[in-house]
Amino acid sequence: MKKTFDAVEFQRKRRAELSRKFEKMTPKEIIEYLKKHSVQSRKVPKGARHSA
Repeated sequence: MKKTFDAVEFQRKRRAELSRKFEKMTPKEIIEYLKKHSVQSRKVPKGARHSA
């Protein structure tokens, strides 16, 4: 079976990419980078969730 998207492969590539970027940064620079590039979580309004 051919996968159209391999999450494990994606995660490994992304981790290696970030490691290369972060090795040249100070801890303070890393925090600022993560704040700038993080994805905000969506808050689900109360009562909007489905009950199981």
